[in-house]
Amino acid sequence: MAAWPQTRPSTWCSITETVTKVALCTVSLVLALTFAGCGGGDDETTAGSGSAGATAQQGDGGSQGDSGRQGSGGSGEREPLDTSSLPEPEEGSKKAAPGVPVSRGGDNSIQTWGLEASAQERAEVTAILQAFLDARAAAEWASACSYLAAEQRAEFESLGNADKRGNAACAETMRAFATGVPSSAYDEEAQIDYVLSLRVGEGHAFLIYTRPDTNKIYANALREEDGTWKVVSVGPTVIY
Repeated sequence: MAAWPQTRPSTWCSITETVTKVALCTVSLVLALTFAGCGGGDDETTAGSGSAGATAQQGDGGSQGDSGRQGSGGSGEREPLDTSSLPEPEEGSKKAAPGVPVSRGGDNSIQTWGLEASAQERAEVTAILQAFLDARAAAEWASACSYLAAEQRAEFESLGNADKRGNAACAETMRAFATGVPSSAYDEEAQIDYVLSLRVGEGHAFLIYTRPDTNKIYANALREEDGTWKVVSVGPTVIY
């Protein structure tokens, strides 16, 4: 069985080899944002290790990107990815999809996880993630909790009021964590612009996409439960 992708620790935490640790990472990140009084749009979790001198390249042999390791977010001077002429991802491909940067000799475990999904499945997963992000941006916490994977939802429930159970406890915790976080941060994270890829394997998936007016590329992790996809990553991971 393939191992869950490993990444270099970021400012707050890292996605490691189990989905459980992804859940703990997410909760820790939200706690850190809450108690530190930050939560701006520039504090997304970064992913990917790569070597110090690795060269980032576009997927499927595309043009080379900036020099640097995966997840560094680049120098901040990169132009946003031009998606106007990108071909559609090839269903079943093991290669990173067109436009998805990979790091030569580095950690490309998210970009090449499993196989590329079908266009229909990309659309379905995008709709699920978008609904979750929209609910969070609208402060509809109970709705947001309903899109979470069981393990992630249980983590939020366990931190809630002992008098509440289930989705109500999850919603209360998410509401508490959002205190002091600018609503604009959630609004920005809810903007999925162009979906580059959906990697699926071993019951887990990564949706890779761009957001408007930024040169970064993001990924969110999901898990399949009872025939539908549920959200694992409460916030996006910057992979480039």
